[in-house]
Amino acid sequence: YHNVIWGQKGNFLDVPTDCPQRDERLGWTGDAQVFCRTAAINFDVERFFDKWLADLAAEQEESGEIPCVCPCGQFNVRMSSAAWSDAALIIPWQMYLAYGNLENLRKAYPMMKKYVDFMATCCEKNAAGTDRDFVHPWKTGFHYGDWLALDQPDPEDVNGRTDKGLIATAYLALDLRILIKAGHLFGEEMSYYEKLYEDTVAFFRTEYMRDGRTIQDTQTASVLALFFGLSADPEATGAQLAEYVQKAGQLTTGFVGTAYLLHALSMAGRDDLAVSLLLK
Repeated sequence: YHNVIWGQKGNFLDVPTDCPQRDERLGWTGDAQVFCRTAAINFDVERFFDKWLADLAAEQEESGEIPCVCPCGQFNVRMSSAAWSDAALIIPWQMYLAYGNLENLRKAYPMMKKYVDFMATCCEKNAAGTDRDFVHPWKTGFHYGDWLALDQPDPEDVNGRTDKGLIATAYLALDLRILIKAGHLFGEEMSYYEKLYEDTVAFFRTEYMRDGRTIQDTQTASVLALFFGLSADPEATGAQLAEYVQKAGQLTTGFVGTAYLLHALSMAGRDDLAVSLLLK
């Protein structure tokens, strides 16, 4: 925990950077969204993230895309990636939960809505020519995936084994849940987004799950299905996750799964496994 505190102090200088000790030192959106809730527990970061979210809104493309780094600067990573660009919704919502400042959430709301609308447009485009109304937003394009996961046979493979489409669909569902909650706070009509959320969950269950278990045998897949409320049978999904953790004897999650792993185990009634992992 001492190292976590010093890691935050070293990285929270004007923007939330990824590492303070080498020449990168960039405002990676994925790193920021994964850590923002913890950051708010450790320190008062309300003004810090209010400022950075304004930077992020300024970097948003006309299409609605959110870059993976903010500010982009010479390291121009302007394409969107699941679990990175979702910082546009996750961070404003977590800051609202931490500090209860509705005005800061209101300032971020246009950026949040614009990004979800961008993903909805991608869903429609990807569904064209199929017998479906909806196909996950990131059918093509670059993704970091479950970055640095420990579940690849090749230790040099940094992307993780969890399907990138599964990750993208799960985060679309999460973003929609957040946007709907925020919209209701502002008295907005959210029926379009509520329908899109239902379609997203239905697609996830059809495409990536069978009998309450994720088709893919990774800890991260089970974590997302359980923690994001996407499983129709949470008990079966929780048992699947516990099985994978016990079999591996350690966490094998990457950027995407690690933040929610212990919470998901607790949701599954396996605090014993969560504590065991925490103490390793």
